[in-house]
Amino acid sequence: MNTLRAQAVTDGSNLGACDFFEKMSNVIIVHGVGGNPGKDWFPWLKKELELAGCNVLAPQFPTPKNQTLDKWFAVFEKYSGYLNDVILIGHSLGGCFMGGS
Repeated sequence: MNTLRAQAVTDGSNLGACDFFEKMSNVIIVHGVGGNPGKDWFPWLKKELELAGCNVLAPQFPTPKNQTLDKWFAVFEKYSGYLNDVILIGHSLGGCFMGGS
């Protein structure tokens, strides 16, 4: 199991000193109901992780109208090629979705 050793990002620095990301270069960020990849803290985190050398994916899932678990799985399936050595980050329903995937 890898140990996360990163400098604090609250001081305005990037995550370049993080050894963990050298081994886990793919990151998928999943928003919650009513969210989208361009909202809240997602753009900031995506930028910071990219500065650390990560390949960051933040897909748009169907929300909120007509969303179903099957529709979310259909979107997630498009990213199945990135699931080796991946860090999954989920917010709200996004975390629950990935925990059950």
